[in-house]
Amino acid sequence: MGRGEGNRPELQTGTAVLYGETGPRGQEPPERDPREGAFKWLEDQGLEEIQLFYNGSYGEGDAFIGHALDQDKAKVSVKQTDVQPLLDAIIHTLDEQRPSWDNSDDGTGGSVTIQLDAKEVTFKHFENYLDTQSSTNSIEMSDELKQLLESVKGVNVRMSYDGYGDSGDISDFSVTDADDNDIADKLDNTITERIQEHLFYLVPGGWKINEGSSGVVSADLQKEQVSLEHEERVINEREDFFSVENIDLADRRS
Repeated sequence: MGRGEGNRPELQTGTAVLYGETGPRGQEPPERDPREGAFKWLEDQGLEEIQLFYNGSYGEGDAFIGHALDQDKAKVSVKQTDVQPLLDAIIHTLDEQRPSWDNSDDGTGGSVTIQLDAKEVTFKHFENYLDTQSSTNSIEMSDELKQLLESVKGVNVRMSYDGYGDSGDISDFSVTDADDNDIADKLDNTITERIQEHLFYLVPGGWKINEGSSGVVSADLQKEQVSLEHEERVINEREDFFSVENIDLADRRS
């Protein structure tokens, strides 16, 4: 994924005149000083407003066209080649204003709206970040689980689990006897599976999907309780609005 490239939405065709290879009525677009910035670019193109989108992650950034409005506020189409200097300038502005925007593991993105009449360049920026939500639960131990533990002389059970991206597994499993010896390796596989099934009864559904979850389920024969400590990983979004006076359209392509 290269800078200034990406999936671009189709725009409605309007009647405003945009300068292309031949320009209006065969004319070339007027020469302009790149330092005059985005507002002069809009004026040259016969536009009142343009909105651009961008996203970034893992050291790569991308910007693409959203919509463009002519001076009558009608939607018009804009060629990628026409708007490329503006896309490059948006990338450069982000590098200056939010230097880590394209280095997030969890992703960033946003939109830029440039309005000629209001002389505003507004960024609606967001950053994704990984967060966790913790929960606990406990239930009375079932008679079947009691019988299973009593049959193997186990008094405490502890099972850790971890899941992510539609896959998950038990990361640790132990069954201790009255002398605090771990006897899990000595149990018949059928017994082990039946004990784990009872423990998983407390684990919330969907613990393997998306960012996943992790936790610990424990069973205490003396207290006749099964307890859960669950931690779900979620992606949250942090919004960040900022504006700049103008955007320099000097050639900044990397």
